[in-house]
Amino acid sequence: AAQVLGPYILAGELDELDASLAMRVENALLSILENPDEDLQVQCRALESIAYSGEIGVRQLIEDAYYAPDDEMRVSALVAMGRSADVRWRGLVRAELQNPSMEMRCQAAIASGELEAKVALPDLLMLLSDPEQPVRMATIFALGRIGGKDAVDALQTVMIGDDAEEAAAAELALEEMSFYADPDAVSLFDERLDEDADWDDDPLDDWYDNDDLDLGNYEE
Repeated sequence: AAQVLGPYILAGELDELDASLAMRVENALLSILENPDEDLQVQCRALESIAYSGEIGVRQLIEDAYYAPDDEMRVSALVAMGRSADVRWRGLVRAELQNPSMEMRCQAAIASGELEAKVALPDLLMLLSDPEQPVRMATIFALGRIGGKDAVDALQTVMIGDDAEEAAAAELALEEMSFYADPDAVSLFDERLDEDADWDDDPLDDWYDNDDLDLGNYEE
């Protein structure tokens, strides 16, 4: 049930749902996350759902999940980062594109796309040669969201490749890219925002560093 509550949180953020109902949904998800006896998978889905919330405390929940000892929770943390629309996660999801775990690379690629992390473009272009197809498919999605000439060239190359599934995904990504390039399309992000700016009253300021090249230096 926790996984189906995400759209309600998003609707609340978009003022498409009664505020009191949205708050009830959010409180239900919080109770799941705060219950130490709750099933791990249920908590993972709860985190992914509550990530749509703009409440500042959600960022701490995501960070805690990222440092959790359970791999499944760490994967959900990347899912949550992508859904959060919080550009301060961009540097971290970029770093995780190098993670030895296929699932982590896959979700990091998706999150990079959802966060429109242009800084991750060189890393994503390299992931088009990843040995795991789910990672390549996630990368194709991300390139469609991020856009730009290099992304277009890469997707067009995938379209004429031998893998029919990836070619179809690339074609869809290019179509989506055209939609996001439409001047009338609404972007979730204000690109005038300086990601390295000083964020007042944010306890996580010192933790975020979008240009930290030491993040994600995984040993091969």
